[in-house]
Amino acid sequence: MASPDEVKAVIARGVKSIPNSVKLWIRAAELEHDKAIKSKVLRKGLEHIPDSLRLWEAIVDLANEEDARLLFHRAVKCCPLHVKLWLALARMETYENAKKVLNKAKEKLPKEPAIWIAAAKLEEANGNTAMVGKIIERGIRRVYKKGVSIETARAIYAHALTIFLTKKSIWLKAALLEKKHGTRESVDAILRKAITSRTCHRRSSEEIWLAAFKLEFENHEPERARMLLVKVQERGGTERVWMKAAIVEGELGNTAEERRLLEEGLQRFPSFFKLWLMLAQLEHRLGHLNEGRQAYESGLKHCPSYCIPLCLALASLEENMNGLGKARAVLTMARKKNPKKSESIELRHANKKEAKALQECPTSGIIWAESIEMAPKRKSSNAYIKCNHDPFVRIGRLILARRLLDRAVCVTSGLCIIILNFSMGMRRSKWMS
Repeated sequence: MASPDEVKAVIARGVKSIPNSVKLWIRAAELEHDKAIKSKVLRKGLEHIPDSLRLWEAIVDLANEEDARLLFHRAVKCCPLHVKLWLALARMETYENAKKVLNKAKEKLPKEPAIWIAAAKLEEANGNTAMVGKIIERGIRRVYKKGVSIETARAIYAHALTIFLTKKSIWLKAALLEKKHGTRESVDAILRKAITSRTCHRRSSEEIWLAAFKLEFENHEPERARMLLVKVQERGGTERVWMKAAIVEGELGNTAEERRLLEEGLQRFPSFFKLWLMLAQLEHRLGHLNEGRQAYESGLKHCPSYCIPLCLALASLEENMNGLGKARAVLTMARKKNPKKSESIELRHANKKEAKALQECPTSGIIWAESIEMAPKRKSSNAYIKCNHDPFVRIGRLILARRLLDRAVCVTSGLCIIILNFSMGMRRSKWMS
């Protein structure tokens, strides 16, 4: 059996003869007992084979943390296509530096899922959970730009979902990918996997189903949207599920089923005011005004703090049915029940009055001038055009421009004198209509 010195001599002759043999350099380092000498041998090997992952990993194992970080910086320059080196360097850096490292890694390895996942994990670890889904989506878009197949995109999502099991946004984007490029069965498979995931809580599970429902509904697939909601209802579901189910039936014209869902939802969630609003609106559509009023009144009894949206809707209905007196009584009661929100009640009711007035008198300069004061940015230009340059609208526009109007005096039917107080003095403008 050869002695250690004889073995060293043989290995030394070997690395001279075959300097590109990684195994010989690794063996030569293993025969040394001093860490400094081991490191020296490995550095010599890297001079001949700078792109050897094994040699870089071996020399880093011998270094302290700071030296290891510097070695990794050299390693990624020599081996830019080795994902393990990029990830190891990112783990050793601070948050800001790690982001820079991973950004460089994305440039070198844009198709590598592990890089994008590492970037997402970095943001999550630093409390930026909103960035997780965005980074994954950015990775998918980068993949598409590089002309990579759909299978690669699927692989990125699949890898991401093994780590971010509770991230609704990633599940939904994976489902959207299948919606565009897969089959209905593949979409359903993604959603089932999301729902049955052990770490997926009931609330997040429902949000995934509701988002899938929205996807189908907006793509004009009401039957599939309905099927998704039925599945959620079978698992219980919150008030939002019943509301959306009623919306679908309303869109399909199934008023009987819409009514059934609303009534059943109100039995389960009597304090959810939107269901009361929808029930009252259904009655209104069918011409059952008294039943609509009863729905509003029942909602006000069940909803806390005398719900303002229900109050305003009931006031509008009372105005149509019985005149302003009844509507005013409803609003008065609302103000008493919600003293801190009385201004909001008044303003919203005034907005409704203004809209109705503009419908009946669309070319009235006075009404448009009042409207401009309430919502100047939206209405000043439209008003001036619709009213054929009416003087009162011009006044309203000047109010908006200066906010210093004292008064407008109509001298004749064709002339208005606008008196404006400016901080620099009095300025008077005259113009003919």
